[in-house]
Amino acid sequence: MRIGRSVIGVLLSLALCSCAQLGMIDDGTSVSWLRTNGGNLLGPVKLPRHGDGYRIPKRWATRGLNYGTDEMVSLLVHMGREMKKKFPRALIGVADISLAKGGGSAWHRSHQGGRDTDLLIFGKTIAGKRVNGTAMRYFDEAGVTVKETGPKPRPKLRFDVERTWHMVRVALTNPIARVQYMFIYDPLKQQLLDYALRIGEPRALLQQASYVLHQPSDSAKHNDHIHMRIYCSAEDLRVGCIDRGDLRWTKKHSKYTYAGYQSPNPHATVTSALPLPVPVGLTLPFR
Repeated sequence: MRIGRSVIGVLLSLALCSCAQLGMIDDGTSVSWLRTNGGNLLGPVKLPRHGDGYRIPKRWATRGLNYGTDEMVSLLVHMGREMKKKFPRALIGVADISLAKGGGSAWHRSHQGGRDTDLLIFGKTIAGKRVNGTAMRYFDEAGVTVKETGPKPRPKLRFDVERTWHMVRVALTNPIARVQYMFIYDPLKQQLLDYALRIGEPRALLQQASYVLHQPSDSAKHNDHIHMRIYCSAEDLRVGCIDRGDLRWTKKHSKYTYAGYQSPNPHATVTSALPLPVPVGLTLPFR
């Protein structure tokens, strides 16, 4: 006998409530369920439009795709704060995460479980003035924005390797969640790795970045933004979260962990991410 998706959703929600009472789910309220390209988000956490070191530009703020897991939202809060320490005027441009209920949207095949986030790329004017990302600008192989047509063409930008690398660095060294992928155009990835090598970053961090930074083969080349994906938390794995894609960095984690790296601990960091975004309540996995 085949069971309908809505029935499965109700059963799952009841099971999650029971597990929470038993202490099985102990990292807050969120659950990323199934895959990022075919799942849902339960107990979503809302990322406020503005925060220390980050913002959601107007184009994306109106979509309702600023919901994620506890780990993802707290990671973004952490990244913004770390960026601000080194670059006080820098603002990470956060585009889409997921809908409050997860699932598919008009804009994405993935972003369905609160574990995907699009980050805007930092740029500089030709004269060298730093520009925060407010739009997705397409960069060519040399790291220069491609020519745009329209009534109000925007000024040409160069890829800001320094600030973009620092954004990648704070993501990879965060104490909250393990980053599985940061999808990006290969020529831009190479510029980031060359810069990191030039400034003397730890060998193990370079090794990690070489795995995590990745141009996808089954979608756009990501020369206009970085798509960051985190692994399922240990708690979510137990209740149905499924990691999709290459797990080789996880397998090599113990080999390449470097001095100073902190193991992910969402419990401590979620409670210290003030102001902590307020959970919007447990939702069924299907509309």
